[in-house]
Amino acid sequence: MSGFSRLSRVLRCARCSQRNAPSLVLLRAGVSTFLLAASVCVATSAFARDDEYERLAGELNQLASDPVLGQLAPAQMDRAHVALADLKEAGRRDRGMLIYMAERRIAIARMTAQAEQSEQQRDALQHENDRLQLAIARRDAAQARMELERQRIQAQIRAEEAERARQEAEAARLEGEQAIQAARDETAQAKRVADAQAQAAELAKKEAALATAINSSSAATAGSKAAAGSKAASGPKASPESKAATGPKAVSESKAATGPKAAPGSKAAAGPGGRITLSENLFGEGQSTLVAGASAQIAKAVSFVNADASKHIRIDVSAGSNKTLAQQRAQAVRNALVGAGVDAKRIMASGTDDKDKRIEVVLQ
Repeated sequence: MSGFSRLSRVLRCARCSQRNAPSLVLLRAGVSTFLLAASVCVATSAFARDDEYERLAGELNQLASDPVLGQLAPAQMDRAHVALADLKEAGRRDRGMLIYMAERRIAIARMTAQAEQSEQQRDALQHENDRLQLAIARRDAAQARMELERQRIQAQIRAEEAERARQEAEAARLEGEQAIQAARDETAQAKRVADAQAQAAELAKKEAALATAINSSSAATAGSKAAAGSKAASGPKASPESKAATGPKAVSESKAATGPKAAPGSKAAAGPGGRITLSENLFGEGQSTLVAGASAQIAKAVSFVNADASKHIRIDVSAGSNKTLAQQRAQAVRNALVGAGVDAKRIMASGTDDKDKRIEVVLQ
């Protein structure tokens, strides 16, 4: 029963006993005292109830105003607000239980919000970890691509170097083969030239020997005829004609007969002072190359110069006003003599620009 109910009962009892005045005064004094005490108790209880409520309301407001936790655990927050409202409306009898309930609800709301915050932080850390793992994987993939590209470039460089070395080896092989072939060709050419020169020298020797034999035969025949004529002239029955035959004219004819036989087309035989004149038909018109039929006159010149091997040989050629052509022709005659076996150190070729065309071989 509450204090106000007791006070009402006392007042009713007092009205019933108004006949006893002294007792009424005492009763009124006691009621006043009781009312005063009850008022103090009620005020004290109200103040106590308001302090607990304010404390719990402050905790809940602090939790709700937190920038992080206040946005979390909405269901637990609502339950804490409901418990706090029940505490505010509760009477004295249910106060202790409602205070406990409000404290538990507020604590549960805080712990739930903190748990959700931890979960969010864990998710954020997991997300950051995933992001870092992805970044690491991408970096490793980029490094692997770079390493693969580096190895590809190195392989390409090695392949290019191998190809270049192969090409250089092939070029060296071809160059070596070309050098060997060139040496073979040069050797073959030199052999052909040597064979041709040897053949030309052999032919020149044969022609010189043949010319020498012919000249010797002619000289022997002329000597026999001269001896027979001389014997006939010295006999007792020599006629005036035979005597005339033994004169200077006969001697000249005999000398002419003993001389070398002139080659066809030659201008003159060996003249005085060791000189022989060759035909201009040795060369074509305006040419410096010996014609095909020049071997006989070359053989004649070889016999002439070999008759006295101690003397030097001078080849004088004149081709009119063309001194260059004369020098080339003189050199061609010299080469022909050398090819026939005449010592090249003995021979000097000279071309002049005299008006009279001639080809002479002179011993000096």
